[in-house]
Amino acid sequence: MDETSDPDSLRVGHVERDAITQALVSHLVAGRLSLPEFEQRAQAAAEARTQGDLSALVHDLPEPHGMAGHSWARIPDTLRTSLAAENLVALAEDLSGSITYRGYRVGGIKIRRREVPVVGAVAVSGARLVVWTSGSKHVDVPFTNPLWLALTISAERSRALRISYRAESFRSDRSGRVDIRLETDRAAELLHAAQRSPRGR
Repeated sequence: MDETSDPDSLRVGHVERDAITQALVSHLVAGRLSLPEFEQRAQAAAEARTQGDLSALVHDLPEPHGMAGHSWARIPDTLRTSLAAENLVALAEDLSGSITYRGYRVGGIKIRRREVPVVGAVAVSGARLVVWTSGSKHVDVPFTNPLWLALTISAERSRALRISYRAESFRSDRSGRVDIRLETDRAAELLHAAQRSPRGR
């Protein structure tokens, strides 16, 4: 078989490695991976050369698995349609950035500090804020939900959007601080759109 005709033999880059790493973090905090298992797989993801190398790291895990193709940094069509029906105000896609977990605890797992590179998108509709990172929803909060007040949103020098929250505000079985930082020159626009929401005013 021609090597190029085998999907598992295709070379991967930073976007693909980062998507897998973020998926592994999701499974770590969900309790599907122990901390040693996560560390081992995350290191293997950083060193992966092909799609086959990455697939082997998530073969026994459900979604999100980071193998979602071009939707890693773009909001999927079904969600985009829902947001459009809610009067989509602002949308930024194909963003790079990171998620930082500080003093994070879930079950018996403790993470002092870990920064995970991600790609993603941010959408603000007339009804909610959605943050999509590496192939899955990370934040989906309606402005009328009291949890909206648990989010801290800011623009860093108009070059990056930061969304921060305490994990225990959203899940009683988790604690610690989560900081999402996505680089975009539309940070001020996205912040303004969120602040114009009923709860953000």
